[in-house]
Amino acid sequence: MPQIATLDIELGPFDVVEIPADSRREFDVENKRLRAYFRANDETKEYVYGEQTADESGVVDVADGSIVLGIDGKTVFVLTPKEAY
Repeated sequence: MPQIATLDIELGPFDVVEIPADSRREFDVENKRLRAYFRANDETKEYVYGEQTADESGVVDVADGSIVLGIDGKTVFVLTPKEAY
């Protein structure tokens, strides 16, 4: 039977988290709390948390491999692969 790993963390700018790209995620935009669930033996990757503001046309540029956690108005909450920094 596979083991499940969990991550439950309140995020701030430039916090680093390590999760698989295909993990199941829940993100509370109000409290900036990330909950992620994944198989314990899955390969993980480091991501840096950030918030970006969409331009007037609603566009935000994100690095390849980024994970969009949520959107609140024009603010986009993103995990960017650490190697993209």
